[in-house]
Amino acid sequence: MAMTETRLQRLSPKARPYQAADGGGLYIEVHPTGKKVWRMQYRLGGRGSKKEKVTLGEYPSFTLAQAASGARNAE
Repeated sequence: MAMTETRLQRLSPKARPYQAADGGGLYIEVHPTGKKVWRMQYRLGGRGSKKEKVTLGEYPSFTLAQAASGARNAE
């Protein structure tokens, strides 16, 4: 399911960190403190290679539009 601003705002902290996917490897990680961080997961060498991840920025300073744009540019 694609991420929206409303969905982002409704993500509440839980006892352990969790992820909410946007698609294409982009997701937001919600920490118990309430901090929300944009991350992207990818593979450099194709299907058989190790998964890597990069942190894009902290929401709301790093917006949904910026995260989506960064994920599209990385593909």
